[in-house]
Amino acid sequence: MELKYFDLRGAGETCRLILAIAGKDFKDTRFPFQPDFGGAFKDAKESGELKVNMQRAPVMVLEDGSTFGQSKAIDGISRFPFQPDFGGAFKDAKESGELKMNMQRAPVIVLEDGSTFGQSKAIERYLSRKFGLMGSGEVEAALVDCLAENVRDVFEKQYNKGFGFFGPGTDEEKAALKKEWFDTELPMWLGKLEDSVAAISTTKGFAVGSALTYADIAIFRLLKDGMADEKEITAKAAEACPNLNAIADGVAANPKVVKWLSERPETPF
Repeated sequence: MELKYFDLRGAGETCRLILAIAGKDFKDTRFPFQPDFGGAFKDAKESGELKVNMQRAPVMVLEDGSTFGQSKAIDGISRFPFQPDFGGAFKDAKESGELKMNMQRAPVIVLEDGSTFGQSKAIERYLSRKFGLMGSGEVEAALVDCLAENVRDVFEKQYNKGFGFFGPGTDEEKAALKKEWFDTELPMWLGKLEDSVAAISTTKGFAVGSALTYADIAIFRLLKDGMADEKEITAKAAEACPNLNAIADGVAANPKVVKWLSERPETPF
């Protein structure tokens, strides 16, 4: 079995966690990721425009031509174009047709018999069914699905807030959006998620039933597997959510999860 995704956690990490929990050996193919700031940034470096900030941005040019750098000393900045560069391996995979089942995107999974399909949620559900992580019976499976979708809604709310790595706006604008999200909006959404879990959970530390499910893994990813600089503020936002915290702590303590987290490559997100 082979999972193809970028060298990031992103939309592929829940799949990897499920495989790790199942104890399934798999080929973890990772397409390299690095930022590409385009020709304008390269030209600015080569011309010496950024030398006052050691060939980095931002740099401020005043009316008299004076130039200085370091973001903390600048009120406003101009922008160089930014787009991710996923490298030749990703381009080759697209051109060879390896990613056509996800419309030339990742992730894609390749099974032992050669069957291939994409879409992260389809892969997550397939793996969860295969490895017994969808609960016991059709009703529990529906409840697991429901909670996993609730978690996805919270992730999407956060992404659409616009303060992330690829979000538009200045650093100051994104900082304000981020504060609003973690101080006000995330606690509200986690409260709603807590209520939905509390309504069906019968065993402390498990969202559905009395064994680990896909829903528990999704909750762990939401509360404990985000950006490094957001873990503390996420924990604060979840302070009033005892069920969610018990579930996330239980997944974090799972020996197979501990092993995976200690061995996986370090990535920014």
